[in-house]
Amino acid sequence: MHVNSRPREAALAPFTEEQIARTPEATGVYMLYRGGWVIYVGVAVQGSSVRAELERHRTGAYGPKTRTATSFDYELTRHPVVAKHEYLELHKARHNGRLPSCNGAD
Repeated sequence: MHVNSRPREAALAPFTEEQIARTPEATGVYMLYRGGWVIYVGVAVQGSSVRAELERHRTGAYGPKTRTATSFDYELTRHPVVAKHEYLELHKARHNGRLPSCNGAD
């Protein structure tokens, strides 16, 4: 997974029901993209899964903003909260201290 300062589409999965169904039922960190730009960094912790969290975003359970994602990426990890923090810090370092647009309320 990458937090780029420019748009990224290659190697990202389309944010569709079919692609989400192919993701693992495991803990991890995930990124939602719109037009190649990261808009949200999320976490699936114990009791949830990357697949379940992505599906909640796709159906609008977390609000309308992340539902407009066009693609996603993820990383399975035993420490998803730590990984999310690291990805957000990397994003902030590359974008003048700004969080992804949909992480502002986190």
